[in-house]
Amino acid sequence: MADFIGAKCCVNVAGAFGKRWDGAYKENFSKQAREEIIRMVREIIDMADVKNTYFALEPMPWMIPTGPKDYLKLLNEVERDRFAVHMDVINMINSIDRYFNPKELVDECKELLGDRIKSCHIKDIHLCDEYTTMLRECAPGCGEFPIRYYVQKMNEINEDMPMILEHLLNGLYKTL
Repeated sequence: MADFIGAKCCVNVAGAFGKRWDGAYKENFSKQAREEIIRMVREIIDMADVKNTYFALEPMPWMIPTGPKDYLKLLNEVERDRFAVHMDVINMINSIDRYFNPKELVDECKELLGDRIKSCHIKDIHLCDEYTTMLRECAPGCGEFPIRYYVQKMNEINEDMPMILEHLLNGLYKTL
C-alpha cells in the first residue's frame, strides 16, 4: 500500500516475544528473535515487491534494533535495498549515557546510518527525579533533548526528510 500511494517510508516495529507488543522481554534479544526479524523483513519486502518506498523498523528501547550499531548490523543481515531506517532517536535512549550525550548519539546515527535514514520521529525525553533512573518520553520541547540539533543533522541527510511529531497532546496538557 505504501508503495502504491507513493509514501517514502513504511514503518513498523519488530515486535516482542511476550504478551505485550512492545514489552521488555529477554527473549527479544535471542538468536531466534533476530533470525525471525530478518526473515520477516525480507518476506515483507519480497512479497510487496517494493519499487518506490522503503520499509523500516522503528527502533525500540528493548527490542531489535536498539541503537545505531544494532540497526546497521540488521541492515547488513537483511540484505535488501528497500530496507531502510526510521530514526526514532528517543527510543534509542535506553541508558543514562545516551541520555547525557544526545548529540554524540545523533552524530553516531548520522555517521553509521546516513542516507539509509528515510524518516524520523520528533519527540522529547525527560529524566525524572525518582530513583532509580527513569526516562519518560514527552512532547517536543517538554524534555531536555536537543531537538534543533537532531533536525539539523537529519536535514543534512535529506532536506525533505519526513518527520513525524509524537506526543503532542501530552505536551499540550503540560503547557496549559
